[in-house]
Amino acid sequence: MDIAAVFRSLEPFRQLEEDRLVAIVAGFTRRYYPVGLPLFGVDEAIAEIGLVTAGQVRLEVAVGRNRFVSFQRIGRGEFVGLESVLLDGGSLVRNLSEIAVRGYFCSRKDFFASLGSLPDVRGYFMREAASRLEKAFQILQRETVPGPAAGDAVSAEPVPRAVVPPAAASPVARALRYIEQRFAQPIALDEIARVNAMSKSHFSRVFKVETGCTFKRYLNCRRIEAAKELLSRRGMTITEVAMEVGFNDFAYFSRTFHRCAGMTPSEYRKTRAGMPPAWQT
Repeated sequence: MDIAAVFRSLEPFRQLEEDRLVAIVAGFTRRYYPVGLPLFGVDEAIAEIGLVTAGQVRLEVAVGRNRFVSFQRIGRGEFVGLESVLLDGGSLVRNLSEIAVRGYFCSRKDFFASLGSLPDVRGYFMREAASRLEKAFQILQRETVPGPAAGDAVSAEPVPRAVVPPAAASPVARALRYIEQRFAQPIALDEIARVNAMSKSHFSRVFKVETGCTFKRYLNCRRIEAAKELLSRRGMTITEVAMEVGFNDFAYFSRTFHRCAGMTPSEYRKTRAGMPPAWQT
């Protein structure tokens, strides 16, 4: 995928000179989130901004213990994590993968630093961030602020206090970063459990609860997403693609690809042939 071409098709970037656009997208890297996995939670600081290229993200606000209310959905061509820019990285909104998400992600600080001399573009994102937070606060006011009791004086509408916890690195978050950096290499469950100072059985349970899938399935799906990108290009055989993303057994790669993508690698390559270049994934 030509990420510069994708950004060029979006409203705030259409009039930018090519060198400025290239500088902005330089810090973005590819990422995949399966269904049900939080991109950003309410228990950790948001350090990244992401552009969704496929799938759907549901924005939710916590209104009680383990209770969330959704207020907006983000799809292809829209950005996630923007609400953090007005909270200095603080997290008030959970971004949950509702339909498996593919996209590009960049450091929040680096992204907004690159927009420093582009007030119109920066203003576009600030307005969107403010709009999302306003919706989130409306939900909090409706769900968590009681109305006045009979006989009480009615004052100005109260504003709920958002408690923004310090940055937290959960075992699953560390595991996902570890996978992202090394998915093309052999990764054993006991290895990643050891990185998190946990037993294999305990780590497996925690990972399944937070992601909705097993560690092995997540790792394989991440490798298949990388394979899809390579299959969209010319110059590599399917066997070479399998080896490149971490599969040493071609038959196993083919079965796993079909299970994750619903078609064989060769069928997927044929479907990519007719896609517009900017949005091929």
